Amino acid sequence: MFNLQNRLLTRYPLLWNTRIVWVGSALVLIHLLFFLAGFIDFGAASFKANYSLSSIISAGMVTFSILCSLVLLVCWLVFYLRNNAYKNFYIIDKYHLSKEFFIITLVLVFAINFFESYKWGGWLKARTITSKQQLVKEANTVNLAMAFVPTSKSAYFSLVNCNEDDPGRDIQYLENHDYFDSTAYDYNNMNNVIVRRALKNKDAFSYKNYCNEFISLKGYDGFISAKEWKKTKDRWSDNHETDSIKYILRQWMAVCNKYQVDQKLDIDELASLVFSDPNYNVTKVFPSNQYNYSTSAYYPNYFQSSDLEWALHFADSCQLGGWHRSDDLEVFTVELYVALCLSILLFSYRLFSRKTFLISTIGSIVWTILVILIGVSSELEGILWTCLLLSASFLGIALLMMRIQSSKALIGALLNWHIYLAPFIIMFITILIETNFEKKHGWFNNDEYVKQTYPVAYWIDHHIGLIFRLNLLLVFLYVTFFFTRLSKKWHIMPEE
Repeated sequence: MFNLQNRLLTRYPLLWNTRIVWVGSALVLIHLLFFLAGFIDFGAASFKANYSLSSIISAGMVTFSILCSLVLLVCWLVFYLRNNAYKNFYIIDKYHLSKEFFIITLVLVFAINFFESYKWGGWLKARTITSKQQLVKEANTVNLAMAFVPTSKSAYFSLVNCNEDDPGRDIQYLENHDYFDSTAYDYNNMNNVIVRRALKNKDAFSYKNYCNEFISLKGYDGFISAKEWKKTKDRWSDNHETDSIKYILRQWMAVCNKYQVDQKLDIDELASLVFSDPNYNVTKVFPSNQYNYSTSAYYPNYFQSSDLEWALHFADSCQLGGWHRSDDLEVFTVELYVALCLSILLFSYRLFSRKTFLISTIGSIVWTILVILIGVSSELEGILWTCLLLSASFLGIALLMMRIQSSKALIGALLNWHIYLAPFIIMFITILIETNFEKKHGWFNNDEYVKQTYPVAYWIDHHIGLIFRLNLLLVFLYVTFFFTRLSKKWHIMPEE
């Protein structure tokens, strides 16, 4: 280790000064530990407790991750800030500051999101528990089996069908509503008239009417649509194929047991209930919760349907999980902005004197308060325009004062204020364009007309996320190749 340190000091002083080897090794180790923790902690029983991939991360995990980040960053900064080749007039190459900013950004990007590794550990474990093929098979099983597990009569109402174009699908049946109460204010409502007419049929709540998808996996290979499995269900009912019904219910129960979904139902009873009425009407409904809140009692037979729904939805989200998901991409973008802003703050501390940094910090607090006060008395546009004007003014005044060799401390503060706002300039401009576009043209119903008439504003309005992500790269390049040159010019100015 001592030989490595000497080698870096003599041949790669920037790597030695930034302690990238040590902090990089620590980052890899901590991320690996969080990943393993997520992989080990997660199990099949956890599916029902998480509706999406992001819900794996609890508040406690985020807090612990932040504490680990703070400890690591403090230890790193103790050693990193000991030496500063730039401030001590050491000989540095042309791109020394650019490379240093890149290293700072790289460290902070990976130092602030240990919880992400925990999430991806759980994600990988979930995919090993339920593959895409298994998920499709389980979804097909559950969708068909749920036809024989009545948790509400409304799903078996005669107006329910698989035809998406049928206007009758919009007719709603409410179980607790008395449709034959002529004194009700909505008795003659068209929806109620249609429902009342359907309720007079002998098969108003037949098992053969059921056509609901408990979970939809459209787009997955092998997923069976409601129209297809309804034919199977109806054939079993017509032919009294009790064994087939019991078989699919046993498979359904195996899925429930896999995800530890709480239920107390008897397969023989469920199968026999299908044929207890000559018109296949539902004669018994099983509650979807164990506890009866109205009577403060427990049901002897029940099925925790929401747990199974959550489990399958979570398995679905894990199959779709990745950087291409919009919610994951948005979270990662926010993390990059946080890392970039912290990098700029640390980099400005490295580039400028402590006096200048202190002035810029206090000044930032002052003009932030002023901007907030302006925002209180104006709309969002006023705040955004004020920030844009301040950023341009800070840079313009700083360049002018550098030319006339004016106050060095003030110039440094102006440059710092400008770079603090730099990550948000394009964001503010984009929001202003989008807001103006929505105000003037948001009322158009013809999307194609708006696209052809206002192509630029339309593209911006529909690609805000992409613009924000590209802005990260532009700001990074701006700091790396332009702001570093300004800091060098500031540094060679005579002291006051």
